[in-house]
Amino acid sequence: MVSEAVRDAQIGLEQIRGRHDGATNALALLRLGRALAADGQSSAAADAFGIAATTGDDDELHAEAHAGAGAACYRDGRLDEALTRCQEALNRFANLDNAHACTRLEANCAIIHRDRGEWERAAEAAERAQQWQAVAGPTLGEGGPLVVPALVHLLDTVTTEADLGAALEHDANRILDQYGPGRALPAWFAAFSHYRRSGDDDGRYRAILSLGAVYQELGRWDDALRALTDAAQLAITLRHPEDLPYVQAGLAATYVALGHFKTGADLATVAVAGYRAAEDRVGLGRALVTEGQCLEAIGEHSTARQRWKEAQQLLRGHDPEGEMALASLLQDG
Repeated sequence: MVSEAVRDAQIGLEQIRGRHDGATNALALLRLGRALAADGQSSAAADAFGIAATTGDDDELHAEAHAGAGAACYRDGRLDEALTRCQEALNRFANLDNAHACTRLEANCAIIHRDRGEWERAAEAAERAQQWQAVAGPTLGEGGPLVVPALVHLLDTVTTEADLGAALEHDANRILDQYGPGRALPAWFAAFSHYRRSGDDDGRYRAILSLGAVYQELGRWDDALRALTDAAQLAITLRHPEDLPYVQAGLAATYVALGHFKTGADLATVAVAGYRAAEDRVGLGRALVTEGQCLEAIGEHSTARQRWKEAQQLLRGHDPEGEMALASLLQDG
């Protein structure tokens, strides 16, 4: 349902379209873009701001339109376009000597670079935001930053390679929680790349293990297979035997998705043994589900149902989501 503010802005635009100067039309489009953005219609807001950015010849209105389009594209998940728009707005506001707007836009660029996994560029943009802030004074003016630039503060605490790695991991987890695996992928890859460059094998292991899980959530099974295979090798090399059942179960699930059921069954069986030894109830239950799927696919139906029934007992009351998925498998079987 269209909000009253959007409806009013649309009516106002129609009333003046083609009857007034370009600046008046640009202002009406800006009003519509802001109303659409407030209504959560980010894609439509970006379109309205984009038209405003080419309407008339008022440099300040065009700068505001590009900034609005950048914010709307960011909220719509279009990070490349968001960055382009914010940088265009930044250049225009810099020419207008608007330090408040430049502070906000450099902070926004830092956030976008961070979400794209471009940590060094994020750091550079955050430093420029601090420089503009010194010129602008203590306030950012109207319409503060798209996202409060906590990154600027975070960078002040990064003094060692270990600090940077921890910050990258923390940021990747935050993005995963807030925005999901698609947006978290470049952040986790940035963490992995940092640890690989710095020679931190333990950090590289944690990052590639997380990358494997993210690839699984995205359905990028070939990438998940490569990541988890490397993770399994690192778990052995770095002596993390407690992690092996988890990695093996993840590999087994990946092979299931790729249709390689015999290999998946072998790995699931090893994972089951590891979870039994560790007395990990939920891990064992989930591994038994995967093992049952593999056995069912290769024709061992009776054994598969045995695995699923055992898993049902283990997961009941401890893993509601897994229990529901398992009930469907038992019903289908």
